[in-house]
Amino acid sequence: LKELEASSNAAKAYELLKAQEVTRQKELQANIEGLTTSRQQAAGRRQQLDQEERRRTHEHQAEQERRTAEYKARLDNELYQSKMEDQQKQIDQQLQMQQEQFLRQGG
Repeated sequence: LKELEASSNAAKAYELLKAQEVTRQKELQANIEGLTTSRQQAAGRRQQLDQEERRRTHEHQAEQERRTAEYKARLDNELYQSKMEDQQKQIDQQLQMQQEQFLRQGG
């Protein structure tokens, strides 16, 4: 070991090892930064997907509410029409009765 330390190549070997370690550290740092970027991109994509899902859910709810309102309006209209027809029948019956009564009285 003392011979190695005394060797003129020892300093060069040490510098080479030091440079390799710096290179390895830089590669690891670049790898960490790449993973961090990938994680951020994945988080951004997840946020976009969540927003898209919320938008679709909102649109679906709005469509369901629209359909429900249309159905209710149709039912209300049918009920109104039915009431009007019943009312018209009652009026027709009253007129018929009045006409028959008038004719019975000698018209």
